[in-house]
Amino acid sequence: MKRLEADAYHRVAPLIAASGMKGCRAKWCSVLEGRQIGSVFVDDPTHPQTALVCGRRVGQYYGFGEANGERLRPFVPELLSEHLPEGFCTLFATSEAWRETLDTLFTRCYTRTAFDFRPPAGWPEPGWQQAIPAGFSLRRADAAVIEMMSEGIRGWVGSMWNGIEEFLAQEVGFCLISNGTVVGMCVPTVIGGGEAETQIWTEDEFRGRGLAKLTATAYVEQCVARGLKPGWTCNSDHHVSAALAQKVGFVPVGTIYGYVLERSYQLSQGRWGPAAGEPDDR
Repeated sequence: MKRLEADAYHRVAPLIAASGMKGCRAKWCSVLEGRQIGSVFVDDPTHPQTALVCGRRVGQYYGFGEANGERLRPFVPELLSEHLPEGFCTLFATSEAWRETLDTLFTRCYTRTAFDFRPPAGWPEPGWQQAIPAGFSLRRADAAVIEMMSEGIRGWVGSMWNGIEEFLAQEVGFCLISNGTVVGMCVPTVIGGGEAETQIWTEDEFRGRGLAKLTATAYVEQCVARGLKPGWTCNSDHHVSAALAQKVGFVPVGTIYGYVLERSYQLSQGRWGPAAGEPDDR
């Protein structure tokens, strides 16, 4: 596998178009559009048949085209040692063929549920803002609101976008404010292909009160007004996130299989995974 130059990214478009992958469009389109730091690796730079689109900032990689294990296997050591970001990283199967191939290469797999934004007629209900409880407010995530975030949350937002300035430049995101402090937010982790992938958070003490639904509703309305389609995926066992998605206009459309990648992996019985004695979460 060889790194594809950015001016040739259009050559993998047919492979992506032929994929049955559901959800996550922003994750790979942002790489191809130069909106996310990443790389594209292909079997043949001129006429690619197999491609890995790697979003290094969000640590989510996707395989497109032919799921050719014979091409991929020799590349795995280099992928693990040279092309992983800091923190968690996953290579996602974009078809059943990719799932079968990646299953022969890696030991640690987990699943995520993909959603599609298909709001019912009349959503959201007119005047939904009246449900915001006294003592709380919803505000766009602008520079003034950023200053209301704790240092930890501000740092987390900045890390998602290579700095606060880049995040603010997107002009997308809503925050829940209480007593002059951000206690919840719904913001994009990445934007690409006309979609904005969603990240939502609420301070522990304010959960279970319907506040996340209000914050997500404001965010989704904002995305639509900006001409962006909101995207939503979550781990398959994250039932709270899945339930919330369906309350704000999303419907589940499929299961995504992801294979965890780590630099420390070792090869055992033909597959890459944690060394003997380390936990295997498969």
